[in-house]
Amino acid sequence: MQKGFALLMTLLYITAALSVGIGVASLVGGEIGLSGTGRDSQFAFYAADFGAECALYWDLKHGVFIVPTPENGAPDQFSIRCGGNTLTVRYIGSNIFIFSSPTGICTDATFERLEGGAARITSRGYNICQGQAGRRVERGLEVTY
Repeated sequence: MQKGFALLMTLLYITAALSVGIGVASLVGGEIGLSGTGRDSQFAFYAADFGAECALYWDLKHGVFIVPTPENGAPDQFSIRCGGNTLTVRYIGSNIFIFSSPTGICTDATFERLEGGAARITSRGYNICQGQAGRRVERGLEVTY
């Protein structure tokens, strides 16, 4: 009778230890996933900030966002350089310009000239660029000045 009792207690201890081990492993796996999400979100935010700062710089320092009209001869498409990337800017109408960086820093930005000379920049950043494998996280910023 004593031999069976010792075997039963050993199995109970092993089961308890295994349950605790599986619970800890599950918890660690969840924390690793959560930290990856935080990292991806941070990359996306920095990309959105890049797009907003790039548009802000080119507007304030160079005044490139001029709505094209037949009178002023402003181009409806031009290039700007930010962070070592050449970005193509297009005028799409209604005082709105768009540009995106498909490689490197993944951002899409919209520049809108408002009434009274004010401007609005809406920038969306992504942790990975379009067409790359993986879960894509988007963060956005809007700047009005």
